Amino acid sequence: MDGGRRFPEQIDGPRRAAGTRLPFRIFRRRRRVTALHHDSIASQLTRPGIGWAGVVVLLATTGVYGATIGERWGEVGELAQSAPEAFARGSGFTIARIEVEGRKVVTNNEILAALGYEPGQSLMSLDVAAARETLLANPLIKQATIRKLYPDRLSVQIAEREPFALWQVGEKLSVIAADGTVIEAAGDSRFVNLPLVVGAGADTGAPRILKALEPHAELRDKVYAAVRVGSRRWNLRLKNGMDVKLPEEALDAALAQVAELDRSQKITDRDITELDLRRDGLVTVRLSDDAAAALAAASKDKNKRAGT
Repeated sequence: MDGGRRFPEQIDGPRRAAGTRLPFRIFRRRRRVTALHHDSIASQLTRPGIGWAGVVVLLATTGVYGATIGERWGEVGELAQSAPEAFARGSGFTIARIEVEGRKVVTNNEILAALGYEPGQSLMSLDVAAARETLLANPLIKQATIRKLYPDRLSVQIAEREPFALWQVGEKLSVIAADGTVIEAAGDSRFVNLPLVVGAGADTGAPRILKALEPHAELRDKVYAAVRVGSRRWNLRLKNGMDVKLPEEALDAALAQVAELDRSQKITDRDITELDLRRDGLVTVRLSDDAAAALAAASKDKNKRAGT
């Protein structure tokens, strides 16, 4: 035809003279050929070995073309992000149970927050590596393993740093692990019963003094704090205000001596402000002002009665 629309020449008969109009039957045959051509594409796309993947590619290509024409790439991006999540939820991959092992002090809410979990979230969308890094950012957690158990379970295994003591330096009070690692600031009621160590170096020295106190339960229960002195030795501040000055060496022997004096003479229950064991084989006591005055008055009265 004229105007740029030209049909191909007839392929199943003799050539016609230029300008001769093709019969209608040839036009219909051309339409049939075109229809068969499209049918063959669909059959190729859906034949075994390719399946519906080819159809998906075709539809995706069409969608990209439409987005290009309409300049709607933002909507396509949102659809691409939401489609996997919607598919996962619709396929039964919604997280139904989270199993946690090794939790003692860390709360369930802290774990859920670290996982970034939201109700109805799919297992497929959870980023295991990022969740593990967030868990390990919690000083209470020493090790963490996260596993997806399809179709709907999440396994979380953690190893905690066990809160060992409260450590005070100046006005700052922290919870520390046995290795001296600062776990967090001590503002939580979970840690109020931990032993208290005070002073520079007390964080790393705490295991030594606390282990030495273990055999002496009655004495240990009377201790309010263990105070590190000059990064060399310890003083025990008892709950009644008494200070027990321990030597730099022979710590175990000195504590055994204090425990024995307490059992035999109830020395920690007396009106004494200081018990000094820094010198080997010598125990020195300092009385309170009231006790010292009472002792001086009694000594004076005794000398008066003796006529001296």
